[in-house]
Amino acid sequence: MTIDGGAPRRTLHRVTDAVTLRPAAPQDLPFLTEMAARFGGAGPDSPAIRGWMVPDWDLGFIAERDGSPAGAGWWRRFTGFTGGGSDRTAREVFVAVAAAHEGTGLGSSLLDALIDAARTTGAVHLLAARPRHDVGTRMLETRGFERKDAPYPHVDPVWTLELRER
Repeated sequence: MTIDGGAPRRTLHRVTDAVTLRPAAPQDLPFLTEMAARFGGAGPDSPAIRGWMVPDWDLGFIAERDGSPAGAGWWRRFTGFTGGGSDRTAREVFVAVAAAHEGTGLGSSLLDALIDAARTTGAVHLLAARPRHDVGTRMLETRGFERKDAPYPHVDPVWTLELRER
């Protein structure tokens, strides 16, 4: 994969005979919004989804099973524990899979594609994630992500993966 001006260029990657990963494109925004709502546990019109999780995405993948979208993985600039900071070389990753496709390995394939993209570009030094369930936590930990507790009360911890020195 190469990144050119923020736009991924990649041929379809076949995960299985029925599953492929492809770069997300602007026309995928409704599906990304649906998957963000699934990840965040909010409706697709909620301010958290429309104003925070989706608009700033700059790289993403769509998993398709038999030609239909089944899951999405994307990243946006990581803004810290409370949204007050910004690091040009850090990205927060999101992975969500449609309910009918849970447990099939799509989430792992999407996360691996995001990690590979970060390593390939060289422009990203840190990936951060906030898993929403134990399966997501295990998926991150098996790939080397480490838990970082927030320095503030009542703020979810973040799992991070250092890719290179800054």
